[in-house]
Amino acid sequence: MSASAFLDLADAAERLGHLTTARSALVDFTTLAVDDVDKQRAEMRVAELSLRLNDAEAATDWARRATSNERPTADMFEVLATAELGLRHTAEARDAVERGLQLDPRHPALLKLRRQLR
Repeated sequence: MSASAFLDLADAAERLGHLTTARSALVDFTTLAVDDVDKQRAEMRVAELSLRLNDAEAATDWARRATSNERPTADMFEVLATAELGLRHTAEARDAVERGLQLDPRHPALLKLRRQLR
């Protein structure tokens, strides 16, 4: 099976509301992905789906993976901060917010999270 088949499965499952199946397909994709950018995108999708599934622990793990790769984005740090907050890790959430704001000082969601964390 090609790695892209897992992306197709994830897309279809997510459209149908089968978030657990979508997340599993993306996890499988990350083990086969050759391209680092594709792998990083899939890691973020796993984190986002984990948040939607109320699994902050998995979301945190996957968001940390994605933000530790090359070229993390402010959006990625937003997901990480949200996941850390879900685990009540306020210091880690603050750190993620600040790291994201270094990349995009005007990121609305990160600015909102910063105000929440004061």
